[in-house]
This record gives sequence, structure tokens and C-alpha cells, in this order.
Amino acid sequence: MSALRMESVAPRIRNPRTARNAAQRRIARNTRSRYATHGYITAGVTAALVVLLSYVLLTANITALAYSIDRTHEEQSEMQAQVARYDDEIASLTSDDRLASVA
Repeated sequence: MSALRMESVAPRIRNPRTARNAAQRRIARNTRSRYATHGYITAGVTAALVVLLSYVLLTANITALAYSIDRTHEEQSEMQAQVARYDDEIASLTSDDRLASVA
């Protein structure tokens, strides 16, 4: 009779705290793994957006620099033309014919 009784009773857990902690760890791991795919997708989309925004910002910066260079070339051309006009004016003011007529 004692042999029959031993077979019907479940084996006793040697350390119930360890079993309880193992169950809690398993539940936590399953919960984390359930949402892991969402995290990976979010991280991927975020990385793609960062790359895209970086590209847009760099392209805008390059365009602004190109306009700045073009504007500087235009200013340089205007200044060269102004220097040429001043050189002509200086040459006409210091010409011998003008100096003779003024004197």
C-alpha cells in the first residue's frame, strides 16, 4: 500500500524558491521576446530615418555652399570691374594732357 501511495504523489520540489524564481525568469523572458520584434523594427526605422535626414541635411548644406560660392564669384567680378574703372580714372586724371591743361 505504501508503494501505491508513493507512485500517486508528485515528487517533492527540493527548493521551491529556485522553482519560483525560474518560473518568474521564464515569464519575463517570454514577455521580452514577445516585444523584441517591435524593438528591432523600431530601431531599424529609426536608423533609416537618421540616415535619410543626414543625407537631406548634407545635400542642403552643399547647395547653400554652392550658392555662396556663386555669389562670391559675382562679387569678385564686380570688384574687378570697379578696379578697372578706378585704374582708368586714375590714368585719365594723371595723364600729361590733363595735368598740362590744369596747370
